[in-house]
Amino acid sequence: MHRICLTPVLVLLLSASCLADESLCRWSYGIATDQKQELDLEERFVRLQKALGTPLATQYECKRNPVCCMWVTFWKPNPSGDGYLILVQPGGAILMASDLRQFDRAIERIEAEAVRKGNEVHLPVGVMTSYSVAALSPAK
Repeated sequence: MHRICLTPVLVLLLSASCLADESLCRWSYGIATDQKQELDLEERFVRLQKALGTPLATQYECKRNPVCCMWVTFWKPNPSGDGYLILVQPGGAILMASDLRQFDRAIERIEAEAVRKGNEVHLPVGVMTSYSVAALSPAK
């Protein structure tokens, strides 16, 4: 059975606001994934929900990224090694992991980088990754 992915009503009710320096944004979105709900994933998604401070249930088996969420997906890097990539923007985020071990590492990274202000969770805007970064400035 498929669940409806983050309805437009939620998108209107929830928003992310950036702090003055715009290096952090308040996280107020849910989590969505193209994966099936399975025991080994469910516990990880509960941990990610806690790290993000979101009370919204994870939306499983979405056919595509509904945006305004933490979109979690898995891929097999070829020919490079395993790893994770997290891209956070004020309107949502993408978390890509090569396997469950890397997904765990990505959650640990979010837990370490998240800034708590009262009941709010703020995430750094930009890229967090286990891969080496080829360039730190925008392309010319």
